Amino acid sequence: MFLQDKQFPLLHLFENSEWLSQLAYLSDIFSRLNDLNLGLQGLSITVFDVNDKINAMVKKLQLFEMKIKAGDVSAFPTLESFISENKLTLDDSVRDNIVAHIDSLRQQFATTIQYQQKSTTG
Repeated sequence: MFLQDKQFPLLHLFENSEWLSQLAYLSDIFSRLNDLNLGLQGLSITVFDVNDKINAMVKKLQLFEMKIKAGDVSAFPTLESFISENKLTLDDSVRDNIVAHIDSLRQQFATTIQYQQKSTTG
């Protein structure tokens, strides 16, 4: 394998199902963030559109967090595929890391909304 031939120092991570599960999750969440980013661009986008899209993302993140806490990974297709193809279950530490990350994202978006609302009203 290429990475073995080059003696890649992080090769062992590609054999670690917990690390690969988190990588699959990150792939999914970055895809969703990219979709949001694209939706916030354009000449016809208003501050109200931005506010609505960010509010929708906050609500989605709340839903994702509830699902992950319950062990449901269906909101994350790459993670779901990785887990099912490898006949794995969602490890507790991976679940906790995902929940913490989603919660952090949700808080950051909520802060953005509060700042934006103060800017438009004040």
